[in-house]
Amino acid sequence: MMRQNNSCLRVGIVFVIISILLTILLFFRCDKYVATDLLRAAVKVKADDFNHLLFAGRPAVLIVAYVLPIKPEVSLPLISMVFYVASIFLAFYFTKSLYDNISAVLAAALLAANFPVILNSSAPNADIPGLAAALLIQCLTLMLLRQKSTNNWIFMGLLSGSLVLIRETVLMSVIAVCLLLIYKRMRRAFLSYSVAALLIIIAWQIYTSLMFHMNYLTQFFTGLSLSTKYSGVSYNPLKVMGYLLDGLSPVLIVAVIIGLVLEEQEERFKILHIFGVPPLILSIGWPAIYEPRIAIIALPGLIHVGGYGLRKILESLSNKPIYGTRNGLLVLFLILLIYTSGNFLLAYINNGYMISPIWRFLLNLSYSS
Repeated sequence: MMRQNNSCLRVGIVFVIISILLTILLFFRCDKYVATDLLRAAVKVKADDFNHLLFAGRPAVLIVAYVLPIKPEVSLPLISMVFYVASIFLAFYFTKSLYDNISAVLAAALLAANFPVILNSSAPNADIPGLAAALLIQCLTLMLLRQKSTNNWIFMGLLSGSLVLIRETVLMSVIAVCLLLIYKRMRRAFLSYSVAALLIIIAWQIYTSLMFHMNYLTQFFTGLSLSTKYSGVSYNPLKVMGYLLDGLSPVLIVAVIIGLVLEEQEERFKILHIFGVPPLILSIGWPAIYEPRIAIIALPGLIHVGGYGLRKILESLSNKPIYGTRNGLLVLFLILLIYTSGNFLLAYINNGYMISPIWRFLLNLSYSS
């Protein structure tokens, strides 16, 4: 069993490393997302023009891009790539806190090779930073549950409120933490956390309302109007769910279902729903964005269950007479190979059959040598 576990860890780590390297080589700074709203806002902010709608709702990445001594066209993809790598580590840590090392590595492998995540890994938008921020809140929550200090929840609330300023979808993780504290009957921690988080969010909204006459409500209604205008149709939940399922991929969906069905601990089963339901509901209810990247909103609440489910599949096959331990590892390798290669193919197709200039540079360099 120990040798099998070590083999599983090695297989998972190899696929994580391969996914990260291929993502950087093939998809860093793709031209597909060069004209995002966040990039246009960052260009204005860099020119000391802060009167932009996204500065009221998602100022964190814009402020970082403003401080960095490079153009937003370069800084925003770099920021997304850093958060892409960070989100893989955070997915590993969060899953490990709930389950074990094998489930954690498999969750990291599933996240690293998810094709909407790959496509947005260096996109000049806040999708991947928001994913990493949501996972960070979940990781820190499990750490603080082992402690009894109320002051720590105050600092956690202040940090969570600040992370919401990366992207408003991070608010679902804050709500999940509040629900968890209510479920745990930690009333003082709930009050400390929720008040501290709201303090940051409300303070920023008051500031932008007074300075720029814009706030979250302005961004929401404007975004809803623009999304409907871009898509050409009104909000359709069935259509959104179709893109959500497409973005999650059949492998991850099956792994999540198996992970929930075979969950053995009642307490952990409830916690999984507390963390998973809020981002899933938001992804389904996100207004009129018809593309697979809608899955990125739901991933913080699902990826850890997927890693556990994939591990349960491996354990079940390893105990069968035909497969056994060795062939069970072969099945795991084939599952990850199909998942990774399929997602990179989908990323390539959805990126308009374009690859990164880094890959083209390396090819030209190899030909010239």
